[in-house]
Amino acid sequence: MDGFVALLKEDATYTMPPLPQWYAGREAIRSFFAWAWKAYDSYRLVPAIANGQPAFAAYARNSAEAPWTAHSIQVLAFEQGMISTLTLFYEPAGARLFEAFGFPHTLANA
Repeated sequence: MDGFVALLKEDATYTMPPLPQWYAGREAIRSFFAWAWKAYDSYRLVPAIANGQPAFAAYARNSAEAPWTAHSIQVLAFEQGMISTLTLFYEPAGARLFEAFGFPHTLANA
Protein backbone atom coordinates (compact mmCIF):
# COMPACT_ATOMS: atom_id res chain seq x y z
CA MET A 1 0.00 0.00 0.00
CA ASP A 2 2.80 2.43 0.87
CA GLY A 3 4.42 1.95 -2.55
CA PHE A 4 1.14 2.63 -4.33
CA VAL A 5 0.37 5.74 -2.26
CA ALA A 6 3.88 7.07 -2.85
CA LEU A 7 3.07 7.23 -6.58
CA LEU A 8 0.16 9.63 -5.93
CA LYS A 9 0.33 13.41 -5.90
CA GLU A 10 -0.67 14.80 -2.51
CA ASP A 11 -3.92 16.15 -4.04
CA ALA A 12 -4.65 13.17 -6.34
CA THR A 13 -8.27 12.23 -7.04
CA TYR A 14 -9.95 8.88 -7.61
CA THR A 15 -13.34 8.64 -9.33
CA MET A 16 -15.62 5.82 -10.45
CA PRO A 17 -18.18 7.11 -12.98
CA PRO A 18 -21.13 6.72 -12.96
CA LEU A 19 -20.95 5.98 -9.22
CA PRO A 20 -21.10 9.08 -7.02
CA GLN A 21 -18.04 8.10 -4.93
CA TRP A 22 -14.84 10.05 -5.36
CA TYR A 23 -11.79 10.42 -3.17
CA ALA A 24 -9.40 13.35 -2.90
CA GLY A 25 -5.91 13.19 -1.42
CA ARG A 26 -3.50 10.39 -0.63
CA GLU A 27 -5.03 9.42 2.69
CA ALA A 28 -8.59 9.20 1.34
CA ILE A 29 -7.41 7.10 -1.60
CA ARG A 30 -5.32 4.91 0.75
CA SER A 31 -8.36 4.30 2.96
CA PHE A 32 -10.52 3.34 0.01
CA PHE A 33 -7.98 0.90 -1.41
CA ALA A 34 -7.25 -0.61 2.01
CA TRP A 35 -10.94 -1.46 2.18
CA ALA A 36 -11.46 -2.42 -1.50
CA TRP A 37 -8.44 -4.68 -1.87
CA LYS A 38 -9.80 -6.95 0.87
CA ALA A 39 -12.70 -7.96 -1.40
CA TYR A 40 -10.48 -10.20 -3.56
CA ASP A 41 -7.57 -12.59 -3.10
CA SER A 42 -5.45 -10.84 -5.72
CA TYR A 43 -5.42 -8.65 -8.81
CA ARG A 44 -3.67 -8.86 -12.15
CA LEU A 45 -3.09 -5.73 -14.27
CA VAL A 46 -2.75 -5.66 -18.05
CA PRO A 47 -1.34 -2.44 -19.57
CA ALA A 48 -3.49 -0.41 -21.97
CA ILE A 49 -3.83 3.06 -23.46
CA ALA A 50 -7.13 5.00 -23.25
CA ASN A 51 -7.48 8.27 -25.16
CA GLY A 52 -3.71 8.55 -25.21
CA GLN A 53 -3.41 8.10 -21.44
CA PRO A 54 -1.83 5.18 -19.57
CA ALA A 55 -4.43 2.70 -18.40
CA PHE A 56 -4.81 -0.90 -17.39
CA ALA A 57 -7.37 -3.66 -17.36
CA ALA A 58 -7.71 -5.01 -13.84
CA TYR A 59 -8.60 -8.66 -13.33
CA ALA A 60 -9.45 -10.07 -9.91
CA ARG A 61 -9.99 -13.45 -8.35
CA ASN A 62 -11.41 -14.65 -5.06
CA SER A 63 -8.91 -17.46 -4.47
CA ALA A 64 -5.70 -18.86 -5.92
CA GLU A 65 -7.74 -21.54 -7.71
CA ALA A 66 -10.33 -19.15 -9.17
CA PRO A 67 -10.04 -17.74 -12.68
CA TRP A 68 -8.98 -14.14 -13.26
CA THR A 69 -12.17 -12.25 -14.16
CA ALA A 70 -12.65 -8.79 -15.63
CA HIS A 71 -12.93 -6.22 -12.84
CA SER A 72 -12.38 -2.71 -14.20
CA ILE A 73 -10.59 -0.47 -16.64
CA GLN A 74 -8.54 2.16 -14.85
CA VAL A 75 -7.17 5.27 -16.55
CA LEU A 76 -4.32 7.31 -15.10
CA ALA A 77 -3.37 10.96 -15.52
CA PHE A 78 0.07 12.21 -14.50
CA GLU A 79 1.46 15.55 -13.42
CA GLN A 80 5.14 16.05 -12.74
CA GLY A 81 5.75 12.31 -12.91
CA MET A 82 3.15 11.43 -10.27
CA ILE A 83 -0.38 10.07 -10.57
CA SER A 84 -2.78 13.00 -10.33
CA THR A 85 -6.04 11.28 -11.30
CA LEU A 86 -7.25 7.69 -11.32
CA THR A 87 -10.55 6.96 -13.06
CA LEU A 88 -12.06 3.51 -12.60
CA PHE A 89 -14.70 2.20 -15.01
CA TYR A 90 -16.51 -0.68 -13.33
CA GLU A 91 -20.20 -1.45 -13.61
CA PRO A 92 -22.24 -1.12 -15.75
CA ALA A 93 -19.79 -0.10 -18.49
CA GLY A 94 -16.83 -2.21 -17.35
CA ALA A 95 -17.69 -5.40 -19.25
CA ARG A 96 -18.38 -3.49 -22.49
CA LEU A 97 -15.09 -1.64 -22.10
CA PHE A 98 -13.12 -4.89 -21.86
CA GLU A 99 -14.65 -5.86 -25.21
CA ALA A 100 -13.92 -2.42 -26.72
CA PHE A 101 -10.25 -2.69 -25.66
CA GLY A 102 -10.05 -6.24 -27.05
CA PHE A 103 -9.49 -7.82 -23.64
CA PRO A 104 -11.04 -11.17 -22.72
CA HIS A 105 -13.45 -11.41 -19.79
CA THR A 106 -11.27 -14.05 -18.13
CA LEU A 107 -7.53 -14.81 -18.11
CA ALA A 108 -5.86 -18.17 -17.71
CA ASN A 109 -4.01 -18.73 -14.46
CA ALA A 110 -0.33 -18.04 -15.01
